[in-house]
Amino acid sequence: MHFSFEPWFYAQTGLIVAAVLALFGAWIASISRVHGRAEPGRAAFIFLEVIMILYMVHLVMAITANMIIVKRANLIHGHEGSEDEYWAAFKKSMDRGLIVNIVRVVSSIIANALLLFSLVELGSGLMFMLKQQRSKSQKTMRYLALSFAAIMFILQLAILPLMHKYWPMTWKNLGNETMYSHDSSTAGDMMRGLTAIQHLNLTYEVLNLVTAIAVLVYASIVMHAYRTVKSTRGCAISFLAMAILFFIRAMWLLVNHVSVVYMYTGVKTESDLMLDIFLNHWPYTAILLTLFFLALKKQGGIWTTEQPWMRTSEKSLPSVEENRSQ
Repeated sequence: MHFSFEPWFYAQTGLIVAAVLALFGAWIASISRVHGRAEPGRAAFIFLEVIMILYMVHLVMAITANMIIVKRANLIHGHEGSEDEYWAAFKKSMDRGLIVNIVRVVSSIIANALLLFSLVELGSGLMFMLKQQRSKSQKTMRYLALSFAAIMFILQLAILPLMHKYWPMTWKNLGNETMYSHDSSTAGDMMRGLTAIQHLNLTYEVLNLVTAIAVLVYASIVMHAYRTVKSTRGCAISFLAMAILFFIRAMWLLVNHVSVVYMYTGVKTESDLMLDIFLNHWPYTAILLTLFFLALKKQGGIWTTEQPWMRTSEKSLPSVEENRSQ
């Protein structure tokens, strides 16, 4: 017997595989390109490769989680052995799912922090190309990006031990009437822990949306500055497109979290599975691929960290007038 959502999980898995293959191809290409680049272009490629690896791990874990869910659902609907065998298999499946989710969360939070920093540095790099100096606002954006990335990273790290402690309690005590009695202190502790996880996740998604809005505003400012610079306006347009995708993804993650956890039963529908592909995984993949193509195009790199090319004479850098005349 198969549960009704199984085809949708397979469909989502196939679309995730497509994203993994696209990122893997770009990752292989970036390895061959990085050896011929000088700093900071080399550093930008290496940084991007790390993000790609982390997000590919995240996607592979998402695929694994789908397979575990399908197998568990079929176990629930079609198990024919003894009840003890059923519960043993069920709890083993949940334990595996927990490990997969922890790996997925860890890879995701590191990748998200690095991507946030990369997007802000891309904007600062574009402004540096135009003005040939780093302004106070660019430095402020860098420190804000680092601060928010660190806060969000620490916030998600704080969730991991709670997940490891309280999530197993929800399935290891199934059928234990004492556990779920009204006067059970263990049940109360479990509910407080699960609520804390939900609230921390909500805080993370809110901060993620705030940073996405900030990146979108910054990209709009960069786009405005490049409105008359024909030669490199395409980079600014690409940055704005990535910022829009970054915002759409952050908005979806927040709305999905609120709707699934706070307004529904916690079970995703077919629409949730498909929307998660088109509003979460694919936009993130598109951002990474766009960064890759920009890294190919911008020979000098996409960052504004202190690098040798920034300490060269002004004659070696194009002037604002030259940029505008091209």
